[in-house]
Amino acid sequence: HFDTDSLPTPWKTTCVSRGRCKITRKERLVREEKYYIEFDGPLEVVDVIQRQMGEKGWDLGYQFRQSSNEATVVRCFVSIPSEFGLSLREILKDLKLAVGEDVMGKAGSV
Repeated sequence: HFDTDSLPTPWKTTCVSRGRCKITRKERLVREEKYYIEFDGPLEVVDVIQRQMGEKGWDLGYQFRQSSNEATVVRCFVSIPSEFGLSLREILKDLKLAVGEDVMGKAGSV
């Protein structure tokens, strides 16, 4: 459907008629953007992030990676809609608190 989505934000609708053709344009009045953060960590990180970050409404995707150095490593993808009004620094700080400084490494020094 044309204006069905996950964000409950208003839309601005404009219509233009040209002969028998009517063009409708819908524009979101609130800018939509998401942050995607990617990092590698131990498997336990997935449960921690899903529990703590899920309460905030953040999405977590991950894929398994085999490494000769570590038994099981996952690549995590955290998706955060901008509707939370957070800056990248705040997001990284929250992630470091959730999964630990050692997992996030220098990512928080953006």
